[in-house]
Amino acid sequence: MSATVFSDSRYGVVDDSAASGMKLADINYNSTSQEAVAENHLGNEDGFAIYGDKTEVSASGVIATKTAGIGLQIANVITFLNASDDSLDLNDDALFTSSDANAGVVITSVDVKRANKSFEMGTMNGVYRPLVATDSPTVITD
Repeated sequence: MSATVFSDSRYGVVDDSAASGMKLADINYNSTSQEAVAENHLGNEDGFAIYGDKTEVSASGVIATKTAGIGLQIANVITFLNASDDSLDLNDDALFTSSDANAGVVITSVDVKRANKSFEMGTMNGVYRPLVATDSPTVITD
């Protein structure tokens, strides 16, 4: 569906009609960190450190079955097709740590819904830790 937008506000998710997997209807980036506080002998805070910054990513949309549909599994590393600040790749935009070149979003949960009179829908959550390389994980089996 096309849209006419009468403002300078950003509207919609940039989509790639040739993509397979999940065609995003929405995506959310939540960047957080931890802090440690140093107190002096009076109990007043006189210093603190912010560390452990990360971005939690959640997205949902329609499962595209142009090729194999969705094949996500927990612990998979995913890449969003669009890679500019204008689109979807916002993993480290709000973080203070310079990212490792091989850091990526690791899937922590996946939900796929199928219905008889509906499109196949999916939701996924992941986490991006800027200093953790995800290009060659170690798989431990029992």
